[in-house]
Amino acid sequence: MAARQSVLVGTGLYVVIPKGYEGQLRLRSSMYNTNLIMPNAPGTVDSDYRGEIKIALLNTNAYCPRSVNKGERIAQMVISKLPEVSIEEIPEKEFNMLPNQTIRDSKGFGSTGRN
Repeated sequence: MAARQSVLVGTGLYVVIPKGYEGQLRLRSSMYNTNLIMPNAPGTVDSDYRGEIKIALLNTNAYCPRSVNKGERIAQMVISKLPEVSIEEIPEKEFNMLPNQTIRDSKGFGSTGRN
């Protein structure tokens, strides 16, 4: 792939993930110094997906192209059980009356750990 290019790399692998589970694709730790990242990491594979497993990669090097060779170990998949949850939508006015205040409250990115 060219410098700063992103591609989908086919693995030739197909999986059947049981209902109630998901697959999480993660870059292998040995890839830390290769200028390749997974821009959507972890990538999620749902239980109803039946296509080829593909890995999204981005070459972060601004000058040098990078190839991925057949058989190169670039990613791994973790299979996780999904929790059973129920979500209830409530109007904002009712939400603001719930005892749901936290120290962080509605502060966004970069606010964790700051008072």
